[in-house]
Amino acid sequence: MQILCAFRSPTSYQRMKSFLEAHQIEWSENIQSFDELREEMGFSSWQVAIIDSRLWWQEEAKEILSRFAVDVISFDGDFEVVINQLHDYLPEKGEESEEIDLAPETFPEVPEEDDTPVRYIEKRVIEEKEVRIEVQVPVKTYASIPSQLCYFISLSPRSGATFLAANLAAALATRQLHCTVLEYPKGRVSLYDLLNVGVKSENYEPPYKQLKEYGFFQKGKDFFYNGISFHLNHPSFPDPKVTYEDLLKMIYQIRSSINLFDISSFWNDPDFMTLLPEADHVFLVIDPDPALIERIAPPEEGVQPTPEHSLVQRLLELHKQKQIQVHFIINKDSNGVDHKVLRELPFSVLAYIPHFEPALVYQANWKGELLYEREKDLMEQHLQGLIKQIVPPEYFYLEKPEKQGLLDRIKFFKKS
Repeated sequence: MQILCAFRSPTSYQRMKSFLEAHQIEWSENIQSFDELREEMGFSSWQVAIIDSRLWWQEEAKEILSRFAVDVISFDGDFEVVINQLHDYLPEKGEESEEIDLAPETFPEVPEEDDTPVRYIEKRVIEEKEVRIEVQVPVKTYASIPSQLCYFISLSPRSGATFLAANLAAALATRQLHCTVLEYPKGRVSLYDLLNVGVKSENYEPPYKQLKEYGFFQKGKDFFYNGISFHLNHPSFPDPKVTYEDLLKMIYQIRSSINLFDISSFWNDPDFMTLLPEADHVFLVIDPDPALIERIAPPEEGVQPTPEHSLVQRLLELHKQKQIQVHFIINKDSNGVDHKVLRELPFSVLAYIPHFEPALVYQANWKGELLYEREKDLMEQHLQGLIKQIVPPEYFYLEKPEKQGLLDRIKFFKKS
């Protein structure tokens, strides 16, 4: 049997092969571009193709594969679903053809739309409209913008990854770009309390609970706030026992133009390190405290490197291999920081985010708001470096309203 593969990350490609290593299968290399796919189809014939749904060129891939009569299976982050579909193509192997156990806990397959009762669909649409009607910022997903997955990592606790991810989401929503913020499910409860979700949303359910109970994210169960879809940790579900497969399913469940995954300081989790190549961008947020900066520095001879140094090296390695794009952010910058030392770090800094006045931050926190909502111009100024990495040029800056002249104002009064 011959299977062609196009996965977003080499990790998923290797895991799929390992699950089926007992079968006689000829695997393609992991196709990474549409040009590679066209070239491959010109030289080889394939029975089945597994195409990652997060590839921006997936529709073009399916079209060309259909011309060559190749059956296509979409990979949506669930290995078991793909393997079950492949069983129709695999030769009989006796006892070896038994169902493959991927994980101690599995979730039900997402039902097809035709299998869902009509009454249930109508009810969900009504509920969605009831939730969205209070949105203050209009949101539109632009097809010209390929979906982006961005990780926000704090090098140390309270470095500011959550703060930057949430406020960047607010800036993107103001540009009418559909944006999702997903908190690392093994992390602490943060934005749920900060945004007062318990009071503002009666229907909210955390993402891990949705996957466990329904097998997929349900519409209207997120916290939709000012054009942003939030999937946050919940006080009733502390430290859930999520696996790598669970995390991967969550990533594939979010379908916004821009998806911001707030890892915070939980980057040393082995499951997350395996998940690293899935990202398009990784923003590492660094507190310029000298003791923390010292932990990034290369170790002296004979001394073990710190975990922080190893993380930076791993990110730089993946960046060099063009698997991800890495950006380093200095948060809480001030005149007291020795910038000469920062310039000697083994990487270039994308942006220096100032240490905002505590009064501004606390005022927003006590109101259950994001700082961007209260200090829009200030935040726009300092988020520009991040915005330009993930959106096309036409979305770099906010459109300023045209100033009305005297004649325009006279016409307005006459009409009214």
